[in-house]
Amino acid sequence: MVDDCTVFFHGPEHVRIFGGNPQVGDYLDNHRPENVSVAQKREELAQLSVQGPKSREILQKLTKQDLSNDSLPYYWFIENVYMAGTSVQVSRLGFTGELGYEIPVPASKSKLFWDELFAVVTPDGLLPAWGCSSYDVPYRVWNDYGGTGIRSHHDLL
Repeated sequence: MVDDCTVFFHGPEHVRIFGGNPQVGDYLDNHRPENVSVAQKREELAQLSVQGPKSREILQKLTKQDLSNDSLPYYWFIENVYMAGTSVQVSRLGFTGELGYEIPVPASKSKLFWDELFAVVTPDGLLPAWGCSSYDVPYRVWNDYGGTGIRSHHDLL
């Protein structure tokens, strides 16, 4: 096993795969058909995750886009959601056993996004953490995003 990945099907010409291990991109590139191209976006995108029973309520404060269960059911995603000053994809995924969302954010805007996220919640409403369950937990997963000064694998702030 190389990684636990999430695959987003945008259409027959565009599939986005998120995984934490750089070997995934290398594997795909080395085993792709000739008519398929693989582009790694590790330096361009940071993955933010908000998990827990209040995650929808918290994220809804950052956007006018409807994030209700009817508009964004489990294992679905919405593109072009304007949130915290940027257009993002919001996917409804949970790895904690609770309601949860994952949001790829341009690395250059991730600090602003993070600050905006914490600005809309009460002090006890959000806990930055890695590997927690049953909390409203955001975390950013990084590799080495050139020029941002962030070089750890997980930046827990």
